Amino acid sequence: MRISAKAVAVAASIAAVAAISFACGMYVVNMHPAGQRQLPREFLHADSAASNESFAMATGLVDQDVEGLFTLDYFSGELQCVVLNRRTGKFNGQFKTNVTADLGVGQNSKYLLATGRVNSPGRQGGNSVVYVMDTTSGNFAAYGVPWRVDLSSRGQPQTGILALIDVGRARNTPIRGQ
Repeated sequence: MRISAKAVAVAASIAAVAAISFACGMYVVNMHPAGQRQLPREFLHADSAASNESFAMATGLVDQDVEGLFTLDYFSGELQCVVLNRRTGKFNGQFKTNVTADLGVGQNSKYLLATGRVNSPGRQGGNSVVYVMDTTSGNFAAYGVPWRVDLSSRGQPQTGILALIDVGRARNTPIRGQ
C-alpha cells in the first residue's frame, strides 16, 4: 500500500494541531492548582425565541433567578408574560397587554419579538424588556414587567398589565404602494 505525500502532510498537520491543543490545555490547567480553579458564577446565559405563522415566543429574565415566557398572538395582538414560581414549579405570574393600539396596526399583523434586560436605578419591576415590532409598518414598542420581588419571595401570585415603556419607528421612509 502506497501512502501519498499529501496524506502524510494532512496527518502531520492534524497531529500538530492536536499536540498544540493538548499543550495549551495543560498550560491552562496548571496555571491554577487543583482546588484553586474558579469558574465564573454565571458564565453563560442565553435567552431564546421562536415563532411561526401564528405566534412568537421568547424567554427573558424577570427576577434574579426567574425567567418569564413571553408569547405574542399574531391574530389578536395579545402579548403576555407567564412566570413560574421557583418553589412550586407552577405558573403563578401572568401579565398581559394588547399591542395593536400601541403599534397602530390591526388584526393578523406580522410581528417580531425579542427580549432584553434593563436594570435602571429607581425603576420598579422586572429585569426584562420585551420588544415587539410590526414588520409591515416598522412600528415597534418596548414593554416592562411590573414584577414585585416581595410577592415572589412569599410565593404569592402576581397578575397585571405589561407596562408600555416607549414606542418608535424603524422605517421612516414611506414605501410606494403603502
